[in-house]
Amino acid sequence: MSSASQSARFDTDRASGVLIGLAAGDRNLGPIEMALLICESLFDNDAFDSMDILQRWLAWWRDGAWDTGRVFDAVMQLIDEGADPKQAAGEVHLQLGGMTAGCNGAHRAPVLATFRGLADDKLDDAARRLTACTHQHELAVDTAVVVARLCRRLIRGEPIDAALSRVGDGLDARIEQSIAEARYEPAGTGGYSPETLQSALYFALTRETFMAAVEDALDFAGPPNYCPVLVGAIAGARWGVESIDHRYLDHCRDRARILSLARSIESQ
Repeated sequence: MSSASQSARFDTDRASGVLIGLAAGDRNLGPIEMALLICESLFDNDAFDSMDILQRWLAWWRDGAWDTGRVFDAVMQLIDEGADPKQAAGEVHLQLGGMTAGCNGAHRAPVLATFRGLADDKLDDAARRLTACTHQHELAVDTAVVVARLCRRLIRGEPIDAALSRVGDGLDARIEQSIAEARYEPAGTGGYSPETLQSALYFALTRETFMAAVEDALDFAGPPNYCPVLVGAIAGARWGVESIDHRYLDHCRDRARILSLARSIESQ
């Protein structure tokens, strides 16, 4: 496919599949709530605005957020106490001794790829900035970039093997190693970004259907929100929303809101 035709293509079935797939893989419902708030900001503003998204997260946190993870929670706590929103994540990174390499940012990044108004050459920067609002470790940021790139390439119509090619270019060597090894085995069940990425890519790459990818990931990782969330988003981008039985959303708190935003993605 020529670069011109590739850049012009945007498969909204695959794009909405990212959101529905993410919801299907998320069994504790923190990542999907963060993702929904991102989508609402993108469509309300018709643009990416990281500070607007951060304020929406903060309002949710103040209203009793759930399944946020300790880093996200600590950042919101600092901002609520009066810290500069642009500096809070850096303060938490220092307080935790640099232990901010979790996969929270990667869980949120896939929906950036679904917004047609965010150009391909702006996607990396958006994923970096949005992740760094809460998680400043370079591995957390680079993992989010990989996931955003991969979902956008799949939305552009690339087969998954082609989409994975060079998706880690310019990123930390540990991320590139996770991508390379994902073809052979999952890394583990935890939330450390390179580990979560490798495990998620393994299931999204090696299974033949959305159902098999998500169910096998859930069997592997169990209920904590680590690799299955990413598997759902990537598999949704790979096979499209029509491949996802909506019974996979039965556990969601606000199914109507999820489906409404998926329709907004489809109608771009």
